[in-house]
Amino acid sequence: MATKLEENAKLREMIDTLETTKNDLQTGKNNIANILGSPFTGNDKLETTKNTLSSIRSTFVSNLNRKGVSTVSNTPFKTLAENVGKIEQGNMIVPPWYTPKNVFIEALTTYAKAGIACVSAEKKIYFINGYTSGSGSNNLCYDSVLNTTTTKNIPSSFIESALYFFDGYIYKIGGFSGYSAPTTICQKYNILTNSWTEIAYMPTARGGACCEMYSNQIHVLYGGENSSSSQAVKVVEYYNTALNTWSTKSTIIDSKQTHYFVCAKISFYKIVVFGLKSSISGHPYIVINYDPSSGTSSSTREGFDNNTFAVSLGSSLYVSDYGYIAGNGKCGVIIFSESGVKNLTFDKAAVPSYRYFGASVNGRQIYLILNDKITCFMPEL
Repeated sequence: MATKLEENAKLREMIDTLETTKNDLQTGKNNIANILGSPFTGNDKLETTKNTLSSIRSTFVSNLNRKGVSTVSNTPFKTLAENVGKIEQGNMIVPPWYTPKNVFIEALTTYAKAGIACVSAEKKIYFINGYTSGSGSNNLCYDSVLNTTTTKNIPSSFIESALYFFDGYIYKIGGFSGYSAPTTICQKYNILTNSWTEIAYMPTARGGACCEMYSNQIHVLYGGENSSSSQAVKVVEYYNTALNTWSTKSTIIDSKQTHYFVCAKISFYKIVVFGLKSSISGHPYIVINYDPSSGTSSSTREGFDNNTFAVSLGSSLYVSDYGYIAGNGKCGVIIFSESGVKNLTFDKAAVPSYRYFGASVNGRQIYLILNDKITCFMPEL
């Protein structure tokens, strides 16, 4: 009898343990259902919860892909949530006829002035070293996703520096001091630590130059060598980002224009450069191709007046003309890319009438400062 009672006691302990486990499981299911919300309930079987979560994940993946964020079907929920942060504002699939073309949209009012050199870095536009109406300079960061600005640390006060973003750093090359005297000073800016450091100085002082990357070399082209000369710097020099050294590459085609050069690398061995002024009568403006491997250059076509804005759009160079080629009341646009040269014409009022620096995000939108406002320009491509 004692043995029987002892066995019954063990059975009671097992029943109590199972009851406790059941209650704990139900409490856990209720907690999960409360966090997940409808359509989940604490009364659902685990198999039902699993199937519902699987269906929701499929919808989540599908919506992310439609928003332009590549996501696979078995992506963990934690990663799905993180991928939401990769969605760009306005990145929706719309019919081609609805897509805005050659439209300016005002974003934010800013103290920064037009004509400031700028560069794109991870969906942010950095406007660097433009003199204000009083004294000093500024360094402004515009977040194109959040439509907000922040002020960053100010480097040496030189305007019209050549800027290039590479591997987490913005390289600031040369520029003009007091609007006229060129400098050899070069710096780099760490976008994560908000700090500037000097790098090796460029051999030739110049301002208003342009630059592009080839391998780990930043090639610097043209720019003004002093305040009175009508001759641009013809020597191409390049900076090795790994070695922190400068080297001379070659001498290229002459230009009588000393400011406002813009370039874009449209293939690994081809860089288009805009802003040259020729001495040839009847063909005052030219565009060239530059090969960063050999250092050679060739004239590709007649250019046009540089009192416009020209922006690198990924592997294309978007250049606008305020009536020089397009004709009275119109604006001509030339897009240089691997697929060739494309000419567009639209109302002159669609673009600014003076030289502006701009930077692009994802090769689709151009950001610039126009009439004291950070402005987004959506071009026809």
